[in-house]
Amino acid sequence: MQMAIRAVEIGWGGELIFASGVTWLGRDFARELFARHGLDYSIHLDAPDHIDPPSFDVDISETSRVLGLAPRQSILSLCELMIANDNSTLS
Repeated sequence: MQMAIRAVEIGWGGELIFASGVTWLGRDFARELFARHGLDYSIHLDAPDHIDPPSFDVDISETSRVLGLAPRQSILSLCELMIANDNSTLS
């Protein structure tokens, strides 16, 4: 959140990329996040295991340089915070 606030504060008009530096396939991320809550993601999401998505790399060096900040939390910990703050939508 601090990174987004900083981008607004400095009036940055360029493209900023936010990433954690850890590579995830969407289904692997969903599998891990759902498992942390005792759920099987495949019951809730249609994400076939036999499809290999294209790979890509993200470079956050410009974002870090412009903002003077870098990510401090993983995507899983960020999602856990969001879930903890809005647990009523999970029932």
